[in-house]
Amino acid sequence: MKDSSFTKLETFSDFIHDSAYVGYMDNYDQATTGFDYICGMMMKPGVAVPEGFVSRTLKPAKVAVGWIKGAKGHEAEICEIAFPLTIKAIEEKGLKPDWSHGWSMEVYNNPRYTTPDAEGNIIIDLYLPCE
Repeated sequence: MKDSSFTKLETFSDFIHDSAYVGYMDNYDQATTGFDYICGMMMKPGVAVPEGFVSRTLKPAKVAVGWIKGAKGHEAEICEIAFPLTIKAIEEKGLKPDWSHGWSMEVYNNPRYTTPDAEGNIIIDLYLPCE
């Protein structure tokens, strides 16, 4: 981000759960297919929420992690297919998504997402609660 939001979050180093940036999605509206999207970081409980920021507290859940690999330069396409591919993989394992939690999260791990491998591919993680 160009506005230094992540720089601000990174100053809370004692509370950072994971240094990856995330795209947190909730409040999905089936009628419009719209949802809330929050860019941020996963933090440990007890961190003060800086002015101008929002937070979400997640209840405990079993979470499936999908790793979606695609070509650098096609991030929008990779993000678009991550959700259906992760759901398919969950179901192939005999599990089901648990929609009662109401959220999913893209995780942009460094360097898997930020630095292409030898073939020019990157990997995005998708966290999705499951039963």
